[in-house]
Amino acid sequence: MVAVLIKSIVEQKISTTNPAFTSIVCFHFQRRRNYRTFLRGNVPPEGRVFFPALKTLSLGAVVAKPALYNWLIPGCPVLEELFILDVGSGDDQPTWTRSVVSASIKRLTIVFHFPHNTYPYEDDVEIKTPNLEFLDYSALLSDGSDVDYLDSLAEARLDLRLWELTNTFDFGEVTNLVSAIRNVKTLHLSSSSLEKRYLYKRYEDDSPTSEVEGRCCLSTCRVKVLEISGYGGSLREVKQMEHFLRKLKYLETVKIGVEEDNDSEHLRTELMTLDIASSKCNIQFI
Repeated sequence: MVAVLIKSIVEQKISTTNPAFTSIVCFHFQRRRNYRTFLRGNVPPEGRVFFPALKTLSLGAVVAKPALYNWLIPGCPVLEELFILDVGSGDDQPTWTRSVVSASIKRLTIVFHFPHNTYPYEDDVEIKTPNLEFLDYSALLSDGSDVDYLDSLAEARLDLRLWELTNTFDFGEVTNLVSAIRNVKTLHLSSSSLEKRYLYKRYEDDSPTSEVEGRCCLSTCRVKVLEISGYGGSLREVKQMEHFLRKLKYLETVKIGVEEDNDSEHLRTELMTLDIASSKCNIQFI
């Protein structure tokens, strides 16, 4: 990460004598072949620019106080593409602050996995990127989300994973995120995401109509291409596919990636018996 930062400084012709750097110390630490970059110091004054011409930024295990970490993103005023990779095991602590706020970002990829502790997921995930066009989000589900409507979003990839023992410990919320991507045209879902959407459907079925109306956006969602990966044809997956096919009235193509051990023709026949809202919908197994 340090090498990347130095390379970026050279490419953008930014001198390290810039006052923005005088209060920031950057060093890295290696543990079990995992590199972490540490930032120490004071947050620069509001409006101070970090990389004025940087358009792509990748953040791995960057350890910093939340205010300093969050300053990295608005410190890149023309940033268009952001990658956040924060994965840990055992006693590892998360480094991402669960917040992305930027008016310039168009492509956002987040991989956030700490499967041994719900603590990193107790805070709401905040995504406020009004000009976002592409979202790739892979994570265990947080307890809540604060996501503004992503009206510019054209494509979304969601790999949302349930916590284990959800029959006794209901943790994780996805409704605000689903509502925020209502204008998406192409939607990719993992089989894990299908399972979570099934639980959301169950919430719709069990809740009063007045409570559901503000949360369910599928009937107005303009998804034209729906892609499912790792489909196995389980009861939950079939129930969720039934929900999608009945609600997504603009669907034109459904592409389903089937697990190797399954009979794709049988699964296709099974799905074709379901009610489909869109007369243009074509189901393909890939």
